[in-house]
Amino acid sequence: MADHVSPSQHFGPDYSLLPTIESFGEHMSVPTGFDRSKREMLAEVLSYQYKGLPNQPDFSVLLRENTFVVAAFDGLNIFTGTLSFIYKIITTIRLAHALQAAYPECQFVPLFVMDSESDDFRAIASFNAFGHTFRWQDAHQGPVGSIDPASLRRILNQLPAGPLLFAKSYLENSCISNAVRAYMHELFGHYGLITLDPDNAMLKAGFSKTGQHGMEGLLSANRPPSTDVNLNLFFSASILPVRAVVGDVTQFRFWLEQKKLFDQLHMPFPTLVPRNQALIVKPAHLEKLQKFNVTWETFFEQNFCERIWYDGGDKKKSTSFSEEKKLTNQAFDAISDHVGHFGADVMQVLELYRSDFANSLRLLERRIHQAEQRRWASRNEQLTTLKNKLFPNGVDQERFANLLDFYWKDPHFIQKLYNTFDPLDFRYNVLLDE
Repeated sequence: MADHVSPSQHFGPDYSLLPTIESFGEHMSVPTGFDRSKREMLAEVLSYQYKGLPNQPDFSVLLRENTFVVAAFDGLNIFTGTLSFIYKIITTIRLAHALQAAYPECQFVPLFVMDSESDDFRAIASFNAFGHTFRWQDAHQGPVGSIDPASLRRILNQLPAGPLLFAKSYLENSCISNAVRAYMHELFGHYGLITLDPDNAMLKAGFSKTGQHGMEGLLSANRPPSTDVNLNLFFSASILPVRAVVGDVTQFRFWLEQKKLFDQLHMPFPTLVPRNQALIVKPAHLEKLQKFNVTWETFFEQNFCERIWYDGGDKKKSTSFSEEKKLTNQAFDAISDHVGHFGADVMQVLELYRSDFANSLRLLERRIHQAEQRRWASRNEQLTTLKNKLFPNGVDQERFANLLDFYWKDPHFIQKLYNTFDPLDFRYNVLLDE
């Protein structure tokens, strides 16, 4: 990601679209090659897919020649999966809104494209929330988007909080794709987000023959066109007026492999924008770091837990009375000069005092070292516990925790993320959960 957002590094001569507001202006001048018939087909498919949902988007905006899509791709993980998905969607929405403000002569629509044709059931069938891992134990085969979610009732009954949104979506729809669209519309519809299931006969029929031929080099033998994760960008660009794609940097590798195919077919390659990243902490977490004078930059280092022990060892070694011992010996030497003429008996007593004082000083030094060791052990234990809590199993919080950990107690959680995220500021956010 550092290479991608840096003008001096970047991805090289084959990709020159920096994720900046200014570069989007240059990108807008490139013809889309997206005719009205495709726009009409897209609006018709979306109208069909949203049938029955309240407060439907105005799909007619997609018919306009100056309407562009800011897209995000992801799987249909149950209960939204990890927070990284939520961050990706909010970044997509914020980017569309930022572009709308910068280029008011155009229209920008945030759009989530489901990976509904994936057959990897295990990849979507678990999530972590409330300190537990919940698993959908049923065995399913075929596209995950067509699975009946009724058996998720067992997980719904296990959850400590009552997520009525998910209960309604999963139990009132006959397939996962429709359920995901329902709760995505409830969570993000008022921000203008549209959710598309690309596993649609009309969309695939509209996929150009030229595009299908171009895909042959990327597809295995006899494999039909699909929204496979390796090809979802090209497929979507063929059915959507995509100008930007928000994603995890790991997705960029797959998408950049398709750049030559876009060039070959004279299709504009979308600007790739990394999603926002965040760590959510409680006031107590922040206070603990401040108490121990630890910066967030240090806390994020991978070897942080090992380093704090090393630093503690250095601190223990630094508490020494070597200078005081030297001064004490000098003092006894001076006394010896003054009282030496009183004879051997006095000098013997003086040396006994010197020895006793040296022993007392060594005992004090040892006890201070022990106290320091206990203090540093406590400090390091607290910081290690905090690190493990915010990075469970050594994984970023955003790739482990679930929306329910925050949304059930704070219905404004998504709005707070929306207010905080800047889609073109790629620094890691640390957010206070008050």
